[in-house]
Amino acid sequence: MQGKVAMIYDSNVFRKNYEDKDKSLVHDKLGYAVIPRGPAGSHPPIFTWSLGMYSKSRNKEAAWLFMQWATSKDMSLRGQMAGVPAARLSAWSSEEFTKSDPSPEWTKASIDSFKVGNPQWNPPVIPINEVRDAVGEAIVAAILGQDTAAACKQAAEEVDAILKASR
Repeated sequence: MQGKVAMIYDSNVFRKNYEDKDKSLVHDKLGYAVIPRGPAGSHPPIFTWSLGMYSKSRNKEAAWLFMQWATSKDMSLRGQMAGVPAARLSAWSSEEFTKSDPSPEWTKASIDSFKVGNPQWNPPVIPINEVRDAVGEAIVAAILGQDTAAACKQAAEEVDAILKASR
């Protein structure tokens, strides 16, 4: 939102912030697309918030009723209309949303991503904490305005070493 990044792939929940004229320096410089196909295909991560119920809960019935309400078609559409991407395709394709869609390019990229996406939002590796730390160092370097190319190269080397050690 500060105009310091050329590209980001993350949860599509941030669209509303990126497009907010009062908060974002890039609100009028945005484009949305499915992550390009690479040698192994196009596998964008798909991020969805979810609800779960603790198996030993003393209030299972109330929890279950809340989960049904919170994930209902009506609440999904209300969230979608407020800029919170829904997990239900019915909210995305509803006439109410499509008539007032503030960002059809984002909507198309989101729906196309859902069709080919990967539901794992973490790298699918066992040593996830070590991999996150290595990648995080590159992100911190970018935020601090340091040599991003060198930081990414270092992170890639560290991730490779972590993965080799975990085999």
